[in-house]
Amino acid sequence: RKELADRRRKEPKSRDKSTSPDGGKKFSRAPYRPGMPPESLAEKLKRTGDNLIPTGGNRGALTPEEKSERLLIRAALDLSFRSQALELIEDDLISTPALRGILQVVRESGEADESQISRIIESHEDEEFAAEAMRMLQELQFDSDEGPILLPILKECKKRLKVGRNQRIKNELSTLLAQPTLSESDRDRVNELHNLYRALKGSSARTS
Repeated sequence: RKELADRRRKEPKSRDKSTSPDGGKKFSRAPYRPGMPPESLAEKLKRTGDNLIPTGGNRGALTPEEKSERLLIRAALDLSFRSQALELIEDDLISTPALRGILQVVRESGEADESQISRIIESHEDEEFAAEAMRMLQELQFDSDEGPILLPILKECKKRLKVGRNQRIKNELSTLLAQPTLSESDRDRVNELHNLYRALKGSSARTS
C-alpha cells in the first residue's frame, strides 16, 4: 500500500477538462439548465455584441464601425447576398471613401461577379481610387476567411453604423453651434444638418 501511495503522489495530475489546450485560463461557459432552449443567433448577438463580427485579421485594430462597413461591403460583393445587402446599405452609412466607391461600382454593375467588379475597379480612370479600392478588395478577401455572412449579423452592422452616423451629425452640429459667430454658409449647414437629423429620426421611428 505504501508503494501504491508513493506512486500516485509521483504521477502528474491530469489537467482539468475546462482548461485551454495549453493548460491556461479556463474557458468561460454559459451555465446549463435542464430544459433550457438553445440560444438563438439574435440572442447570441445581443449577448456577445462584437464577437460575431470579423476582426479584420492582423492588419491593425479596426473600429467596430470599420468592421461593420467591411462586412456589409463583403456581402454586397457576394452575388448570393447582394440584393439583401444593397437593401440594407444606405449610402451615407459607409464613411470609408474606398468602400463607398466599391459600393457605387457594385450598384452600377448589376449581376457582375466579384472578379468582374475587380476588373472594373482596376481599370477605373481615377488611378488613386483604383489603387486604394483594389487594396481594400484584397483585405476583404482576407476577411472572408474569418466567418460566414449571416443576415442577422448584417442587420446588426447596419444598426451600429446608423448610431455612428447620427453621432457624427450631432458632433458637427455641436461644433458649429459652439462658434461665437456663424457665416452664411455655416448657417446653411446648420439648417441642413437639423433637417437631416430630423428626417433620420423620423425614418428610424417608422422602421422600428
